[in-house]
Amino acid sequence: MIIALITSIICILMDQALKYWTVQVIPLHSHLQAWPGVFDWYYLQNTGASWGMLANQTGGLIIVSVLITGLICYHLWKKSQDLQPISFLAYGLIVGGASGNLIDRLLHGYVIDMIRLSFIDFPVFNLADSFVCLGAVLLLLIVVLDWDEEVI
Repeated sequence: MIIALITSIICILMDQALKYWTVQVIPLHSHLQAWPGVFDWYYLQNTGASWGMLANQTGGLIIVSVLITGLICYHLWKKSQDLQPISFLAYGLIVGGASGNLIDRLLHGYVIDMIRLSFIDFPVFNLADSFVCLGAVLLLLIVVLDWDEEVI
């Protein structure tokens, strides 16, 4: 359980620090070169979910985020004796990422996005989104490779 908690806290701190830097350094809808041909920093305010879906549905997205995060935390608490450390890491990434975006929605009414890939046409995203995706991929690997029977 401590692995999930520490992972979540680290994810939240990293995400919020990068978002703070973005707001302080990059004007809205402007970019700053990072790694040519790979990605640049592009400040965007996203009022929706992934890829801007459900734009201006902040209240609903807050409720869904709180419910899902709460259910994951409850699951971790109930299964804390049965889960392997890798499962705690995966859930910690998901909770940390979801919490990072939840903080934005509560404070600003939108999520701060800033990572724009240069080599592919892909929506602008943030570190919290990356953590959620990494956690989900890790959970999928845990299930497919049968690393932890109690993960779900």
